[in-house]
Amino acid sequence: MSNNRNKHFFSMLLSAVLSFVFVFIVVNASSTISTNISTGGTLDVTGVTTLTYASTTAISTTGSLMIGGNATTTSTGAFTTESTAGIASSTPAQELGVTGDVSVGSSATTTIFIDSTTADTGGCLQMRGSDGVIYRAYITATSTGDVAGWVFGAGTCQ
Repeated sequence: MSNNRNKHFFSMLLSAVLSFVFVFIVVNASSTISTNISTGGTLDVTGVTTLTYASTTAISTTGSLMIGGNATTTSTGAFTTESTAGIASSTPAQELGVTGDVSVGSSATTTIFIDSTTADTGGCLQMRGSDGVIYRAYITATSTGDVAGWVFGAGTCQ
């Protein structure tokens, strides 16, 4: 009778171990995605997510969005768009629209380069004064390329 009990005990133990292994494999397989996902609606993801070689026609975020590396057409992290891009704006007035303050800094010489590729035109700074009037500032040059001076006045750059 003792031999029968030992066989029964080992049968139960083997059954429990095999059941545990089966459940472990099924649960692990169901939490791992190794192929494409297609959804007809919204995909909600919590926590940090890395999407390698992802593409989309629309994206929105309530936190930070970092676009870099090969997320665009160049490996330098360049961001291209066929329309306009807005930072804190869904309706930018120009190719790049920024709503809010802009901080530019560097550990070396900080440079803001304003350039125009059209002949006989140059860069222009445009600001709205506290009186609501639009003002512009630009540099004029002589025919020899020397700086003639800054021009400040009311009006738009374009």
